[in-house]
Amino acid sequence: MGIDLYRVVLAIFSIGAVAVFVDEWVSVKRLSLCCKIAKCKALIAPFPYRIAGLFISEIRNIPLFLSAKKQLRTNKKIDLATTSASDSALITFTTGSTGIPKAVDRSHGFLKSQFDALHPLLKGDINMPMLPIVLLLNLGLGVTSVIAAFKSD
Repeated sequence: MGIDLYRVVLAIFSIGAVAVFVDEWVSVKRLSLCCKIAKCKALIAPFPYRIAGLFISEIRNIPLFLSAKKQLRTNKKIDLATTSASDSALITFTTGSTGIPKAVDRSHGFLKSQFDALHPLLKGDINMPMLPIVLLLNLGLGVTSVIAAFKSD
């Protein structure tokens, strides 16, 4: 979890696309299932995931690979995509510990309701969130978030 993740997610939301989160610790089998279930059209990930595509057909079949490292800067106004409350915003997956991982589809309306419910509880706090969804709430609330330096091996 780093700042690039949130830059990318906000960019994805701004164009009306759906962000799909798959935990980096999942097995190859689970990763393959998640990619298949979500029918991903693009992958934004570090270089090792491109290499994984050589061995995992569900990743190899994703038509577009992008990197979050190149930052494009512009002074142009960007028109935000129009979305409805029922449109998908992001998809996460259960662990699949009881079988096949299940996709959890969070709509823009769901995220807005979550934001509205948590707004009075988080306002003005300094937070060190462990879950990406909480940091997204913090961004919307203007809450200072501390992102821990974490490196998985």
